[in-house]
Amino acid sequence: MRRTVGVIDRLPFMNGEIYWTLREFAVNPGWNGGAALPPGAAGDGLHHKGLIAYDGTEKPAFALAEQLLAGTPAWAR
Repeated sequence: MRRTVGVIDRLPFMNGEIYWTLREFAVNPGWNGGAALPPGAAGDGLHHKGLIAYDGTEKPAFALAEQLLAGTPAWAR
């Protein structure tokens, strides 16, 4: 996330950024995201790329997103 936000911040034609999956969400039972799961892991039908887990707990990346996205956008300075 830090690398992506850094790239966006250096592009003069970009004027904003979002992290679209704030919270994990259910897709459907058995969905595994189309990726190979590690041995022994079972798909649970959840999209796990959110900043807030399905049970409501903040993931470690939440604090980073809060820090990186809290500043005043360049176009508003």
